[in-house]
Amino acid sequence: MQWYEGFMLPNYLATPRKVENQKEVHSMLFEQWNTAYDIVTEHNPDEVVSISSCNEYLSRQYDGLSTVLEYGYAYFRMVATMCHAAELIASAQPPTASTLTYPIDGKMLPQQLPSEVAFIASESYRADLLRNPKVQTWADVLEVLDNQIVEFSSESPNQFHFE
Repeated sequence: MQWYEGFMLPNYLATPRKVENQKEVHSMLFEQWNTAYDIVTEHNPDEVVSISSCNEYLSRQYDGLSTVLEYGYAYFRMVATMCHAAELIASAQPPTASTLTYPIDGKMLPQQLPSEVAFIASESYRADLLRNPKVQTWADVLEVLDNQIVEFSSESPNQFHFE
Protein backbone atom coordinates (compact mmCIF):
# COMPACT_ATOMS: atom_id res chain seq x y z
CA MET A 1 0.00 0.00 0.00
CA GLN A 2 1.39 3.39 -0.92
CA TRP A 3 0.38 6.57 0.89
CA TYR A 4 0.07 10.17 -0.12
CA GLU A 5 2.92 11.94 1.67
CA GLY A 6 0.41 14.32 3.30
CA PHE A 7 -1.04 11.46 5.39
CA MET A 8 1.28 11.98 8.34
CA LEU A 9 -0.77 10.59 11.23
CA PRO A 10 1.69 7.70 11.77
CA ASN A 11 4.38 10.33 12.49
CA TYR A 12 2.28 12.00 15.20
CA LEU A 13 1.72 8.90 17.30
CA ALA A 14 3.54 8.42 20.60
CA THR A 15 5.43 5.66 18.80
CA PRO A 16 5.74 6.64 15.12
CA ARG A 17 5.52 3.74 12.70
CA LYS A 18 4.91 2.67 9.15
CA VAL A 19 1.42 1.70 8.12
CA GLU A 20 1.06 -1.08 5.59
CA ASN A 21 -2.65 -1.89 5.41
CA GLN A 22 -6.19 -0.90 6.31
CA LYS A 23 -6.19 -2.92 9.55
CA GLU A 24 -3.14 -0.99 10.78
CA VAL A 25 -4.86 2.31 9.93
CA HIS A 26 -7.80 1.18 12.07
CA SER A 27 -5.48 0.37 15.00
CA MET A 28 -3.97 3.88 14.76
CA LEU A 29 -7.34 5.33 15.75
CA PHE A 30 -6.79 3.94 19.25
CA GLU A 31 -3.09 4.71 19.66
CA GLN A 32 -1.84 7.63 21.74
CA TRP A 33 -0.58 10.77 19.99
CA ASN A 34 2.86 12.17 20.78
CA THR A 35 1.09 15.13 22.43
CA ALA A 36 -2.08 15.36 24.50
CA TYR A 37 -4.27 18.42 23.98
CA ASP A 38 -6.16 20.15 26.74
CA ILE A 39 -9.57 20.85 25.25
CA VAL A 40 -12.66 22.78 26.28
CA THR A 41 -16.09 22.49 24.71
CA GLU A 42 -18.49 25.25 23.83
CA HIS A 43 -21.11 23.49 26.01
CA ASN A 44 -18.92 23.49 29.10
CA PRO A 45 -16.01 25.96 28.74
CA ASP A 46 -14.97 25.52 32.40
CA GLU A 47 -14.26 21.78 32.07
CA VAL A 48 -10.85 20.93 30.62
CA VAL A 49 -10.51 17.49 29.00
CA SER A 50 -7.27 15.99 27.76
CA ILE A 51 -7.49 14.32 24.34
CA SER A 52 -4.60 12.18 23.16
CA SER A 53 -5.93 9.78 20.50
CA CYS A 54 -8.12 9.78 17.44
CA ASN A 55 -10.67 7.64 19.23
CA GLU A 56 -10.98 10.21 22.02
CA TYR A 57 -11.23 13.04 19.51
CA LEU A 58 -13.77 11.30 17.25
CA SER A 59 -16.05 10.52 20.19
CA ARG A 60 -16.18 14.25 21.06
CA GLN A 61 -15.79 15.86 17.64
CA TYR A 62 -19.28 17.42 17.65
CA ASP A 63 -18.88 19.09 21.05
CA GLY A 64 -17.44 22.34 19.63
CA LEU A 65 -13.85 21.66 20.68
CA SER A 66 -11.20 24.29 21.22
CA THR A 67 -7.73 24.01 22.70
CA VAL A 68 -7.05 25.72 26.01
CA LEU A 69 -3.82 27.13 24.57
CA GLU A 70 -4.70 29.07 21.42
CA TYR A 71 -1.32 28.51 19.79
CA GLY A 72 -1.96 24.74 19.83
CA TYR A 73 -5.26 24.91 17.94
CA ALA A 74 -3.84 24.73 14.38
CA TYR A 75 -1.71 21.70 15.22
CA PHE A 76 -4.67 20.04 16.97
CA ARG A 77 -6.91 20.63 13.92
CA MET A 78 -4.24 19.16 11.64
CA VAL A 79 -4.06 15.96 13.71
CA ALA A 80 -7.88 15.89 13.99
CA THR A 81 -8.18 16.14 10.20
CA MET A 82 -5.82 13.20 9.82
CA CYS A 83 -8.00 11.29 12.28
CA HIS A 84 -10.98 11.87 10.00
CA ALA A 85 -8.94 10.64 7.03
CA ALA A 86 -7.81 7.55 8.96
CA GLU A 87 -11.41 6.83 9.98
CA LEU A 88 -12.50 6.98 6.32
CA ILE A 89 -9.61 4.77 5.20
CA ALA A 90 -10.29 2.26 7.98
CA SER A 91 -13.97 1.98 7.09
CA ALA A 92 -13.55 1.97 3.29
CA GLN A 93 -15.05 -0.99 1.47
CA PRO A 94 -13.60 -2.52 -1.68
CA PRO A 95 -15.32 -1.21 -4.80
CA THR A 96 -18.15 -3.25 -6.22
CA ALA A 97 -17.80 -1.73 -9.68
CA SER A 98 -15.29 0.21 -11.72
CA THR A 99 -15.97 3.41 -13.61
CA LEU A 100 -13.32 2.44 -16.13
CA THR A 101 -15.01 1.48 -19.38
CA TYR A 102 -12.11 -0.74 -20.39
CA PRO A 103 -9.90 -3.30 -18.65
CA ILE A 104 -6.56 -2.02 -17.42
CA ASP A 105 -3.97 -3.45 -19.76
CA GLY A 106 -0.47 -2.30 -18.88
CA LYS A 107 0.78 -2.19 -22.46
CA MET A 108 -2.27 -0.28 -23.74
CA LEU A 109 -2.60 2.05 -20.76
CA PRO A 110 -0.85 5.03 -22.41
CA GLN A 111 -3.37 4.89 -25.26
CA GLN A 112 -6.35 4.53 -22.90
CA LEU A 113 -5.72 7.22 -20.29
CA PRO A 114 -6.25 10.93 -20.96
CA SER A 115 -3.25 13.21 -21.19
CA GLU A 116 -4.06 14.78 -17.79
CA VAL A 117 -2.76 11.68 -15.97
CA ALA A 118 0.59 11.52 -17.76
CA PHE A 119 3.75 11.91 -15.71
CA ILE A 120 4.79 15.53 -16.08
CA ALA A 121 7.92 16.96 -14.50
CA SER A 122 6.60 20.50 -13.97
CA GLU A 123 3.36 22.48 -13.95
CA SER A 124 4.57 24.82 -16.72
CA TYR A 125 5.42 21.86 -18.95
CA ARG A 126 2.00 20.35 -18.16
CA ALA A 127 0.29 23.59 -19.19
CA ASP A 128 2.22 23.60 -22.48
CA LEU A 129 1.19 20.02 -23.21
CA LEU A 130 -2.48 20.66 -22.44
CA ARG A 131 -2.51 23.63 -24.84
CA ASN A 132 -1.19 21.39 -27.61
CA PRO A 133 -4.22 20.24 -29.69
CA LYS A 134 -2.36 17.06 -30.74
CA VAL A 135 -2.13 15.84 -27.13
CA GLN A 136 -5.28 13.88 -26.34
CA THR A 137 -3.99 10.72 -24.64
CA TRP A 138 -1.04 9.74 -22.50
CA ALA A 139 0.50 8.13 -25.59
CA ASP A 140 0.39 11.54 -27.31
CA VAL A 141 2.33 12.99 -24.39
CA LEU A 142 4.91 10.25 -24.87
CA GLU A 143 5.26 11.21 -28.53
CA VAL A 144 5.76 14.85 -27.61
CA LEU A 145 8.39 13.75 -25.11
CA ASP A 146 10.17 12.02 -28.04
CA ASN A 147 9.52 8.66 -26.43
CA GLN A 148 11.76 9.41 -23.44
CA ILE A 149 9.98 6.63 -21.57
CA VAL A 150 11.51 3.57 -23.17
CA GLU A 151 10.20 0.84 -20.89
CA PHE A 152 6.73 0.23 -19.51
CA SER A 153 5.85 -2.78 -17.37
CA SER A 154 3.13 -3.89 -15.00
CA GLU A 155 4.44 -4.89 -11.58
CA SER A 156 1.00 -5.77 -10.22
CA PRO A 157 -2.63 -5.06 -11.19
CA ASN A 158 -2.36 -1.64 -9.49
CA GLN A 159 1.27 -0.69 -9.99
CA PHE A 160 3.16 0.16 -13.15
CA HIS A 161 6.78 0.93 -13.82
CA PHE A 162 8.12 3.46 -16.34
CA GLU A 163 11.69 4.18 -17.38
